[in-house]
Amino acid sequence: MAMPTTAIDRKPPDVERTTVTTLVELFARRASEAVDRSAVVDPLAGRQLTWGQLLAQALVVAERLEAAGLRRGDRVVHVGGHGADWIVVDFACLLAGFVQVALHADSPAAERAEQLQLFRPRALICSGSGLAPLRAAPALPRHEVRVDWSSSAGGGEPTALVAGLKQRAAAADPDAPATILISSGTTGRPRGFVHSQRASIEKSSDGLRH
Repeated sequence: MAMPTTAIDRKPPDVERTTVTTLVELFARRASEAVDRSAVVDPLAGRQLTWGQLLAQALVVAERLEAAGLRRGDRVVHVGGHGADWIVVDFACLLAGFVQVALHADSPAAERAEQLQLFRPRALICSGSGLAPLRAAPALPRHEVRVDWSSSAGGGEPTALVAGLKQRAAAADPDAPATILISSGTTGRPRGFVHSQRASIEKSSDGLRH
């Protein structure tokens, strides 16, 4: 079985000693302090993405989705498997302020169809390769995202990247809905739980203290 793509830069930010309230602020800091450090590594294929490459690709995806008509606060459903493509979409949604509802590609088709009806997204984002079409969402705009592993991907000027991220951070609302996580449904109908960027940072801080 293939080993999944993993994040290797596990050193967490010192969130307890900062006034950071959004994940986008942390992205800007990472680009400023560790743009050339490895962020994601695919050990089987012998390839990796630096923080600069990862964040630059996420910023491009955010801009592409905005150009397609999506706006801050719009709900989107993201279907994909675990991998770097998923991370790029996750970061892009945070940068643009979209409310992401994540569905795994291996979930049953009936379950995905039910969740599409429940959350009524403005668009469908598919990350990775080999995804079957969702028959329950024929009218939804569909956007495909594939990570670029080439060494030149996201290799632009770091100063411009940091400036773009800081601009996004200034516009981010720490308490606005950022992601909806779906319960397993083992004890009843699956439910969605809304998380903000501030809540995600606070939960990370709690984890570091224990």
